[in-house]
Amino acid sequence: MLVSHPTVQYRFRIDMAAPVPSPRAEPCYAPCVSLVQLESFVAVAEEGHLGRAAQRLHISQPPLTRRIQSLEVELGVPLFERTPRGMRLLPAGHTLVAHAKAIARQVDNARESVRRAGLSAASASNSTSASNSASASCSASAALSDPRRSP
Repeated sequence: MLVSHPTVQYRFRIDMAAPVPSPRAEPCYAPCVSLVQLESFVAVAEEGHLGRAAQRLHISQPPLTRRIQSLEVELGVPLFERTPRGMRLLPAGHTLVAHAKAIARQVDNARESVRRAGLSAASASNSTSASNSASASCSASAALSDPRRSP
């Protein structure tokens, strides 16, 4: 095929026999379930209603609905039965609730452990720095108070 432009000519070769890549039906990466999705899922499971769960999480209902739907898509199973009166957990949802709560506890424990380690390291370095600066200031003040000593 020849395409003309006033100053340039372009040639394109179109191979009709070449297969056209089709989009994959499933993603080529492992599902990535986020902590936000799990937190949202637990809130809906405990409240049994999207509106109340959204209020509890301080978000509006549409983003919460999208989080739950994306979690279901990533896991490949429905977690809730949608009813006119709210949301009811399905067997897969009951299984996930226990795991999600355990994951939340582990994340909280990890966060607390890291925070404590950071605080103890900071206090250790502060005490080392304080003792080093105290000994330095003592030797400096001794040198200043005794004119015969030279540094």
